[in-house]
Amino acid sequence: MRIRKIRLALLALGLLAAGCASAQSSDGKTAHKENMGAVESWTQAHVQQNAGNSNVWIRQGIVANRLTHKVEIVAQATGLEAGSIAEFLLVGPKSEKDYEAMAVSFATPGDVARGLEFIGLPRGRTINARLCQFWPKGERVRISVRTLGRAEADAVPLFSCLTDKRPNHVWPSTFVYTGSRWTGDVATATCLADSQSSGSIVSTYNEPVTVLDIPVSASQGEVYGNVVVAKNHSFEKGGLLVLDVSPEPRADGQPRVINTTLTARRNPAVTGAGLAMIACVSAGVKTAEWAVATNDVQGALARFAALAQSGRDPFVTLALDDNLSVAAARDLAQTLKMIEGEGGIRIEPPPDGQLYYRAFLPDEKWRTRSERFSQPFELRVGRDKNGVWRATLVQILEDWSKKGQLTPDLTPKEFPLEKAEDLPVLLKVLAGKSKEELPNTLFVFVPADAPLGVFMPAVRLVHDALPMVHVFAE
Repeated sequence: MRIRKIRLALLALGLLAAGCASAQSSDGKTAHKENMGAVESWTQAHVQQNAGNSNVWIRQGIVANRLTHKVEIVAQATGLEAGSIAEFLLVGPKSEKDYEAMAVSFATPGDVARGLEFIGLPRGRTINARLCQFWPKGERVRISVRTLGRAEADAVPLFSCLTDKRPNHVWPSTFVYTGSRWTGDVATATCLADSQSSGSIVSTYNEPVTVLDIPVSASQGEVYGNVVVAKNHSFEKGGLLVLDVSPEPRADGQPRVINTTLTARRNPAVTGAGLAMIACVSAGVKTAEWAVATNDVQGALARFAALAQSGRDPFVTLALDDNLSVAAARDLAQTLKMIEGEGGIRIEPPPDGQLYYRAFLPDEKWRTRSERFSQPFELRVGRDKNGVWRATLVQILEDWSKKGQLTPDLTPKEFPLEKAEDLPVLLKVLAGKSKEELPNTLFVFVPADAPLGVFMPAVRLVHDALPMVHVFAE
């Protein structure tokens, strides 16, 4: 009888809160403050209903249930109208971006992450361009939204609240649990989304600290102005909503994310250049899950395609052996770029001592110095008259001393290197002589048939100082 009364009280509370919210002040922050009492009552009702139940985790405005595999989050609608730009679907209570969000949560982003992990979701990973992490990584969830007090059957998928104005762009039906970023040890860890201005819980682009991201690679600039609130799916300003979040069903019980490796080596049994000379060793990081196999490029890609077609998200760590030619590395990079994406593979950050694969796909206009925004160091590699590989570092000095000039005069200075170890020593000398900060970028110009090993030992020695590397095949 007591449980039945609590459930009736919850229902009545929801209906009352929904009705009261529609009459709130036009000031979103004022309405949010006024709704706090209703949310506090909602939270306490759940606390009483689940007293002693270790399968239920409750914080202000959020309930996580391990048995139902569901998290309920109470939020307040911001009142974005149809056609309005929506950078976020849900932000935290301290967010400064509520003017471009559909709703503001009463639970913190950190508590949303804790709730999702309470029901068993493993923490994923947000994007981080500096570390070459260009894909949100994690298991998927489904999210629906309803007015507080309405039954779950009345909820609509959260993705249906948005429209993408770009031709042929379909909004994804699931979201990636990235888990935001955290600082501190396990006992005192702080969720960065709790304090950063976006306060993102559910974003519409790859936000670096968001708790839930979209399952595609999309920058803020790509999405901004294109993703808007859909017709018939805007919510009245100040209204109280419930977002129901649950893990994506997996028929085979396998997680969606699978970590794999791909090592490309020169096949000694094959002559020629390009993809035909590559032997690919592919494997799962957990080899029991995905066995090691050696194939040509086509065979390796067929293995990855089968994984993707089975509903997995292959995250691929690529390593290029130093005996591989520059042309082969470039051709492989072009091929991987074509199959990277939703429904394909996702390239991971390179292992230590390796370059990110797109380093072999530079902008060709940068070959011409006058076409560059700035002048990086150049490492030029070639054979001497005896056929021995030699490398020369080139520093391009810019002179802006002429009155009224719009582009600088460029003067290249060449520094021949006898061995790879000479490069870090030379950079230290140049840094000591320079009055300005040296560039952090290196352009490598190397014959297409040269093995990677003719320049990679030097690049590895200076990669901390020159992390941005672009390789031009000649």
